[in-house]
Amino acid sequence: MSILTSMYIYIIKTHSIKEVSMGSIISNLFTSIFTNPITLIFIGITIIHSVINVIKNNKIYDFVQEKLKELNLNPEESDIVSIANNKYESYKSTYPYAEINMNTFVEEVISDFSKDNKIIINEIKAVKSSPSLCILLGVLGTFVGLTITLASIDKSDIVNSMTLAIGSMQIAFATSIVGIICSVTINAYIKYKNCESILLQLMLKLENIMTVKSSNDKGEVLDSKLNEIKVCIKDISKAISAIERFDKISKDLHDFNDDFISSIEQLGNMLNGSNDSIKAFDQSIRKLDKQFSILNLKFVKLFDTYEAQSEIYNEIVENVKESSKDIKTVNQSQLAIKDYIRDVNAGFALYERNIQDLMVKLISHENNLLIKQNSMNENNVNLKEDIHKLTSVIDEQARSIIDQLELVFKYIDIYKEALDMSNSMSLESIVKNNEGYEIVKEYKMDNINEDYDNPNQTFDLDELDEIELYDEEEELEYDK
Repeated sequence: MSILTSMYIYIIKTHSIKEVSMGSIISNLFTSIFTNPITLIFIGITIIHSVINVIKNNKIYDFVQEKLKELNLNPEESDIVSIANNKYESYKSTYPYAEINMNTFVEEVISDFSKDNKIIINEIKAVKSSPSLCILLGVLGTFVGLTITLASIDKSDIVNSMTLAIGSMQIAFATSIVGIICSVTINAYIKYKNCESILLQLMLKLENIMTVKSSNDKGEVLDSKLNEIKVCIKDISKAISAIERFDKISKDLHDFNDDFISSIEQLGNMLNGSNDSIKAFDQSIRKLDKQFSILNLKFVKLFDTYEAQSEIYNEIVENVKESSKDIKTVNQSQLAIKDYIRDVNAGFALYERNIQDLMVKLISHENNLLIKQNSMNENNVNLKEDIHKLTSVIDEQARSIIDQLELVFKYIDIYKEALDMSNSMSLESIVKNNEGYEIVKEYKMDNINEDYDNPNQTFDLDELDEIELYDEEEELEYDK
């Protein structure tokens, strides 16, 4: 028990001795620091530098954090986004077809990002270098103190001066201690409020926003290019169709030009030789008149033939009355004759239409000539009047030709019907009648042919009309 008590008392005494010695050491240290101006200056510079950098780091952190919140809440009104957009637009205007690397672009934007006309990145680098600077200041103060201490040693009394030198060295190392403490404090605060980390978050957020903008711009550019391509394709198709139409129009214009030139040449030749054409036309009209006179003689001969045929018709009627038993056969022959007559009439009607169309084309051609003459030469009024008279004469002659041809066709129809009837009935009469009747009929036919072949023979139209009336009466009686 006594041993334990003695040990406890010893421990208490030693502890009290240590407390007394530690307190005296700290008090002596502070006393020596405040009494040494050089140490005090270095320690003050180190502490002030540390405080300034801590405050700067805090301001930078708060500023970047505020910009990050602004960017998260309302990106459109953010200053850094507006700066990035302006720089992006300037790049796009300078290099419209170049692709922008967003990482490099955002780094460039952040490198120019400033606060109070000071670049943020440079300020962060300065804050990060402050712990090293504090250590350097402490070491520098230590070396300065040691240098001064060594310089203050008296070489003649080294033993006595070493006591003061050791005290000064003790004070000199205090600057290094303060520098290290300040460095550790600044590093701890930088880790707590890491400006680089929050600036990196700001960069990533800005990069996302600018990437989305770039993608949207690329999509808009792509859509606009596609629309431009579509419009270009439509314009190309329209241009191709226009070229095709222009080619057709040029060909038509070229053909029209050739036709117009040939028409002008023909019209010039026609105008130059209009007198000769009129004379030739007059001669043609005279020849046509002669042809009509010849045709009149032929018609007279045809009428004589009809008169001779009327006598044959009388004989045929008598033979038909005598051969009443063969009426059915004759009726069938008549039906066949009627069909043939219809076909012949249709053919002559078509021929008549063709003649009429020919006359219409001739008249239209003359009208076209008149139109061209009016358009090319307004002074050819007399020629126009002459041609108009000629066309009127041609119209009258054409009408007379048509009327005479209609009469010719009617007489030819009657003649063909009469010939067919005479041939059919003559065959029957040959079988049933004697040879004397055949001889008489052949004699009459020979007389008729001789009369028809005689061009100098004249005819009486009144007699022809009487013969036609007689033939019609015979046909009516036969039908009854």
